[in-house]
Amino acid sequence: LEGELENSQFELMKKDETIRRLVERQGGAGGARLVDSGGAAGSRLAELETRCNQLESLVAIRDQQLRSMEQQLAKIPFTGTQRDAAKDRRIADLEEELARLRAHGIDAPRDFTDKSVTSHELHTVRMKMERSEMELAQKTSELAAAQTRLQAATEENADLRKHLGVLRDSTTAKEQHATLLQSDVCYCFTKLQTARTVCFTTKHIIEALRAKLETKNGQIEQKEKLCERLESELTLTKGHLADLRETNKGCEQRMSQLVARLDGLETVLREKEQELEKTKQKLLAQPDVQMERQMQLQIDEANREKTRLQCLIDDLRRTAEKEKTQQLETFQEQNRQLTAAIESLQKELSDRQILLESQNEKIGDLDRELCSAERQRKEQTPQQTNDEQLAEARKEIESLLRMVQTLEKDKSSLLSQCKQLQGTLEEVHKEGPLTTTTSHRSDTLTLSTNGTLKSRVEELEEALRESVSITAERELHVAQQKQLNQQLALQLSESRREVCELRKMVKELSSGDREEMVRSFEAERRKHIEQLLQLKHEALVAAIAEKDAHIALLEQSHERPRDEIETLRAHKEKLIEKLKQENDRRAQLVGSTAINVAPGAQIQPSLSAMGTFAPAPTMPLTVAAAPLPTASSTADQVMLKPLIRLGEAQMNVSLKVKS
Repeated sequence: LEGELENSQFELMKKDETIRRLVERQGGAGGARLVDSGGAAGSRLAELETRCNQLESLVAIRDQQLRSMEQQLAKIPFTGTQRDAAKDRRIADLEEELARLRAHGIDAPRDFTDKSVTSHELHTVRMKMERSEMELAQKTSELAAAQTRLQAATEENADLRKHLGVLRDSTTAKEQHATLLQSDVCYCFTKLQTARTVCFTTKHIIEALRAKLETKNGQIEQKEKLCERLESELTLTKGHLADLRETNKGCEQRMSQLVARLDGLETVLREKEQELEKTKQKLLAQPDVQMERQMQLQIDEANREKTRLQCLIDDLRRTAEKEKTQQLETFQEQNRQLTAAIESLQKELSDRQILLESQNEKIGDLDRELCSAERQRKEQTPQQTNDEQLAEARKEIESLLRMVQTLEKDKSSLLSQCKQLQGTLEEVHKEGPLTTTTSHRSDTLTLSTNGTLKSRVEELEEALRESVSITAERELHVAQQKQLNQQLALQLSESRREVCELRKMVKELSSGDREEMVRSFEAERRKHIEQLLQLKHEALVAAIAEKDAHIALLEQSHERPRDEIETLRAHKEKLIEKLKQENDRRAQLVGSTAINVAPGAQIQPSLSAMGTFAPAPTMPLTVAAAPLPTASSTADQVMLKPLIRLGEAQMNVSLKVKS
């Protein structure tokens, strides 16, 4: 725009020089030349008018840009209030979660002190604090972006001021040009008078020249009107710049308020971080962590023993299967006389194997039940888990004793069968020497079966001993935990009494402070409501003044479009009705706040807030700014909600600090 203005000024200077040259030629030439120069001057004046129209269009474009900047500046404080509201909500959520965690820590029976917190809860609190820190970083970056925008707005204001200076220079140049044209016209009049004295025959030519001069005078008057319009536009731009300065001042004040609020929030967050560090240290100093580590080590040892027993059972199964195959091969090779006895023994052995497999399955089920009981023990209270473990251990001991008894019975039955077989084999040995090989094989079989049974019995006895030692250790651990639980119950009862006493003291002390805080917050709320209503009133007044300015410009123009004028008047009437409604709403809100105010506080409504629409004499009739949007009742509620929440958050923080 500045480059275009400079080019236009340069062109105007060229045209002025050409006009001067033509005037000089007119002074030397005759009447015909004067007529020709007058026509050229008229064409040049038409060109100048077109150029002025172009400049007016450029000024209108610049006004639109200024309006867009105003809208951006009006949006900046609203977004800041939204960010403040989001921060306040986040702080309130964190405080509620901290209170819930503390209450849960007091109610939990498994904690050794009233201030203990579980590791899962600490992890959640850490994650939430990290999120809050990330959000704070984002919000600081957003504030920096807002500051850069403000700097850009200030730079644009400086550019606009420079542009106004250029426009003033152009107006002065145009005025000088108009004076030059007037001087030229006077010179022409003198020439004409001299021409009249010289010759009366040139009357018709002089009359024609007078008509042309009248047209030139009309054009000059139009130029003067254009200059007046430009002056009015300059006044408009000046008022617009004053409005922009006021808006910038309001934005700076709001930014300072936001910075102060952020500082307060940072102090609150630092205090909370200190409290978290204290809780971490207390948790590390508690004996629960050490006891949990010991319990985990014991559980790992029990799992290792379980895996070892499973490996032994698998080895026994494999050896039993191998022995079965060998026994089958040897019985097939024996004589037909012992087939019936061998088949019966095989059937009995298969039955015993089925019993052993069922017992092994029972052992696996018991191991699974142990795992499930250990998981339930972690979830339930320590007393219940210890009782269940004792019951399960006793059940396991009883089942193992039963298994041992059954195995002993099986052993006795097998020994009796072996004795019977030995007797039959001796009889067969007496009958003939051919059966010597079969007797040797039967002896080896009986010895192998006896050896396997003895090894199994020994392994089962070892398992019983280990289980008995484990149960004894568990009983000792359960007794220790019972003692600790009793101590914790006593500590909890004492801490609860102290907490009740402290709560009573806090209630007695904080009653007066709460009343003072409520009064201060109500006063702040009233101030903010008055500011919002005043801003609405000013926006409506500015919009009405702008409509008046547009109507005046259209009426002064030659075309005078009726449709546009009627639409502008209708918009103006609507705005006046809205202003009346806003004044009524204002009066209602002020009356409601006066009813709700405490007896110690008093309302001091501003005269500008309560006054109806009456244009001041000092205020200009035209404003270049675009009409600001009128806020509805929902927008009022949205603007007031963050303020109310901020007051509640400050009350909660003050009460917690006192407690």
